[in-house]
Amino acid sequence: MADTIALTLTAAGETVEGDSSVTSMDRADTIEVLSLEQQVSTAFDRATLLPTGRRIYAPIRFTKLMDRATPLLRQALSQNQVVSGSFRWFRPNPAGTGGAQHFFTLDFTDGRITKCTLRLPDTLDPAQATLAPMEEVELTFATITWTHVPGAVEHTDTVHTSA
Repeated sequence: MADTIALTLTAAGETVEGDSSVTSMDRADTIEVLSLEQQVSTAFDRATLLPTGRRIYAPIRFTKLMDRATPLLRQALSQNQVVSGSFRWFRPNPAGTGGAQHFFTLDFTDGRITKCTLRLPDTLDPAQATLAPMEEVELTFATITWTHVPGAVEHTDTVHTSA
């Protein structure tokens, strides 16, 4: 089971601080991410199974609670600011010693925020009435790096290069 994800983000060279509820392991003032989707695919010939084009990256989509980063994310979108950042995944320490372990990182550079959506759960629905206002953010990037921290395994891809 994963813990939350801590996002460290810069927009136009300035740090965008969030209101993370977790302060251990350098997570204070980060943007606390509740869910994240990152997708890459490639076109291929179904007969030969060979690639027929470049990799296709969908924007990274993440959900977070509304906080002090919310207006700054919209500023980055409306001013087309360059964003770069690091999503750090945490999980309960598998050694069973308590605490959390930083086990995965997704870094991106030279990106842009492409979409921001505010979401207020239906406050009249008892099942949703206690949920906090959230937002969904989408961003693109030029370079992406995935790192499995305990295994020291890493891969970097540049979006505009062929395989």
